[in-house]
Amino acid sequence: LQRKSRSPFPIHLVSITDEERIQNMPQVLHQYAGKLFIVSYKLDGSSITIIHSKLFGKSKFRICSRKFELHDKKNDWYKVFNDTEFKDEVLKLVRHFETNDIIVQGEAIGKFNGNHHNLQREQIRLFNIYVNGKRLNQWEFISVCLKNNIPHCPLYKKVVLNHSLPEILRESEIRDLLNPNVEAEGLVWRCVDDNMSFKVLNNNYLIKEQ
Repeated sequence: LQRKSRSPFPIHLVSITDEERIQNMPQVLHQYAGKLFIVSYKLDGSSITIIHSKLFGKSKFRICSRKFELHDKKNDWYKVFNDTEFKDEVLKLVRHFETNDIIVQGEAIGKFNGNHHNLQREQIRLFNIYVNGKRLNQWEFISVCLKNNIPHCPLYKKVVLNHSLPEILRESEIRDLLNPNVEAEGLVWRCVDDNMSFKVLNNNYLIKEQ
């Protein structure tokens, strides 16, 4: 029996990563006005989800692209996971939270999507951590990554939301942190209170991509 190389994304465990653009939900600017947000750089790559559990006393890792769980290990997602020895980063979280039920989501960057960041080798930069099925709020996420020296999407700043749509679009017109020669793809805003999030793409980046 031929084993399938991939299967549908395990949405019963964790949701697919897909930030909505602020233009599609402008009412948020009023609903969340005055609330604290963590704003991070949006990195230009391909989404990766890593699911850790224990089976017969041994760590088990499942790797997913944005839309699929991958069973054949001959692909770019398994390669970046293995080349960066990212299992060690996940095991830091297993020890930190004293649970085997850890899921992380991040951006695989490098040759994924054309190496916008001009990296010498591929990297994984996290943007979500789930512990026992519950997503950390963004403030705890950042502090856990810093404390354990785990690669994550770079923090842009903490900011209280008090922006019009033109203002929030202008805010994202910045240079890339990893490769200052190019425009950043944009910013991701996450509310500390409830993890509601949206992306604001950099118009200068979009113009160049056309």
